[in-house]
Amino acid sequence: MVALAQLMVVLDATIVNIALPAAQADLGFGDADRQWVVVRLFRWRSGSLLLLAGASTIGSAPGPGS
Repeated sequence: MVALAQLMVVLDATIVNIALPAAQADLGFGDADRQWVVVRLFRWRSGSLLLLAGASTIGSAPGPGS
């Protein structure tokens, strides 16, 4: 399961890095703006996935005395 998650992270980063120069040219971003987008995109995505994973495991955790 962890290997699959790591594969998805690497695949996502590869797709973003390949598509970003074309998106930068189409939208007129500078290099600093492109870096800002990448950093914020991955920070928000990672944070939201951590929250989602934490929320899904709270209900399945055994309680005291179980």
